[in-house]
Amino acid sequence: MPVGATVLSTDGESSKGCGSPAASPLPPMRKDTTMDETRQRGRPRKPRPPGVAGQLGQVIEQHRKELGLSAEELGTLAGLGLGTIIRVERGEQYATLDTVLAIAHALGMGGNELLSACTAWNAQPEKKGTRHVPPRK
Repeated sequence: MPVGATVLSTDGESSKGCGSPAASPLPPMRKDTTMDETRQRGRPRKPRPPGVAGQLGQVIEQHRKELGLSAEELGTLAGLGLGTIIRVERGEQYATLDTVLAIAHALGMGGNELLSACTAWNAQPEKKGTRHVPPRK
């Protein structure tokens, strides 16, 4: 409010404002205690994709939280960037074998232990004897 501005109070009287907080007709701000302290910040997380990538991310996140590590700490231990860890945990990025082994060793387990925790990794292919043939142009 500019210094010297006229302020009308709720009872219709006018007074000169001096720009100080005491002249403000608004009550002091209070913390909203009705908010739930456990609410999720930001936008809701998208569900993980089905298959190995989603399950691997879920297993990695579960083991990381059991050890009390942040994603940044896991990345430092594995020698990977924070973005890589987050994308692999969300199932947004397919992890290379090197990435899987680095994360597994940072979690104190072998790569086979980490992958065997994924049911999609252990599942048999639906059709035996078929191979992938790229489409013809």
